[in-house]
Amino acid sequence: MEKNLVFFFSATGNSLKVAKDIAGALENCEVVTMGVYNSHTLIKPGYSRIGFIYPVYGAGLPKRVTEFIGGLNLSGNKETYYFSVPTYGTVSGNALAQIDKLLQAKGARLDYGIALKMVHNNCANFNMNRKNVPKRNAEADAKIPDIVSEIKSKAQSPAPKEKFPFTLIHPQVMKLVSGGDKNFNVSAVCTGCGTCTMVCPVSNIEIVDKQPSFQHHCEQCFACIQWCPTEAVNYKNASQKHGRFHNPHITLHELIEKNRGSM
Repeated sequence: MEKNLVFFFSATGNSLKVAKDIAGALENCEVVTMGVYNSHTLIKPGYSRIGFIYPVYGAGLPKRVTEFIGGLNLSGNKETYYFSVPTYGTVSGNALAQIDKLLQAKGARLDYGIALKMVHNNCANFNMNRKNVPKRNAEADAKIPDIVSEIKSKAQSPAPKEKFPFTLIHPQVMKLVSGGDKNFNVSAVCTGCGTCTMVCPVSNIEIVDKQPSFQHHCEQCFACIQWCPTEAVNYKNASQKHGRFHNPHITLHELIEKNRGSM
């Protein structure tokens, strides 16, 4: 029996939803986080397919995804079919070109890549109460079966070349994200429940004196804001009236469990 592997990075559940749908259609498929709770680097040989599902940040790869893939040892899977489905809200930028470059540095290449437009969940800049949110969810869900079918058949769709101005935008954004958590604030309705610590995929939050304390290696994924049960966590004065979003097919328990899982 063939074996398959899907890596994901997810904060609000969009990318986890896609990863689950792909894995569910493949034989013997593991779904593994790229978050910091997974320190795995050597991939056992013999995988038929290896995929990477992640959100687009700043028109490119999240810092953690770049670090994770950069640390993988794929030497036993040079002939494996590699695929990637970045999820995005506005532009997919160079997300596919960047992952192809990372794979080529390891003697592999991206065989198939397609960007999937989903709900833009940067609640600092976008209103999660938008009327088009259900429509955008439905549109994304409708496209996934075709993507799954192409991955199953090992369709070929080489990555595009890097494009300007995304080659300039992404590095500048990545320089700012780690310390961007200085702009988070916590209101008096915080109960110290620790949900924010559990949903953070990069372990950037600790509870100190019953309050979240941000550790300055943030990804700006906004999971802490989106999943806070009392909406106590906010970004500056920008997110208070923007509502909250997480993928309707993914539960809080499932996101926490998957983000803290390992191979």
